[in-house]
Amino acid sequence: MAFATIDNFLQQGLQYNGARPSRFMCNLTLPNVVSGYTGASEKFTYTCRAASIPSFDVGVVSVGYMGRVLKFSGDRVWNNWKTTVILDQDYITRTMFEAWSNGIDALDQNVMDPTASYTNYKATMDIYHLGQDDSVLAQYTLTGIWPSSVGPISLSWNQTNAISEFDVDFAFDNCKLSSGNQISGLPVYSV
Repeated sequence: MAFATIDNFLQQGLQYNGARPSRFMCNLTLPNVVSGYTGASEKFTYTCRAASIPSFDVGVVSVGYMGRVLKFSGDRVWNNWKTTVILDQDYITRTMFEAWSNGIDALDQNVMDPTASYTNYKATMDIYHLGQDDSVLAQYTLTGIWPSSVGPISLSWNQTNAISEFDVDFAFDNCKLSSGNQISGLPVYSV
């Protein structure tokens, strides 16, 4: 067995200089329930400070047979997707998420906005993982996305030289790999 050398690692492991976690962008297409917040969608693209490529689990179906447990693949379940948003003084992104949540379940009446049907409160999010030359390494499209949790904005007299931020957890129905980098020569697939 030959041990890897630095040259082998550079040629086989990181021959394209490595994908960077800081090179990403998220584009949100707003649903009808917050159609009045068109500037918030563009602002979100620039203020979404942290995100991830969505994770998923494939369930396990266990079947007992003569004292043994056989495991078969079950259904895919998408885990909630989390972002961190930095807050500007116009408060437009925070207000948009609050209005979106209020359209799904009104604060004062505990009912859904009558205009917020399935197609009116669920949205689409595109996540782009970018290369160092701004090429798109991978594009994931989340469909049926909506904010299931809008986190707090921490305030403190002791917190100086910082910009306020908050987390948003999204539930979504499906995720598709819409495009990908063909450097590797591997086929693009849909997940």
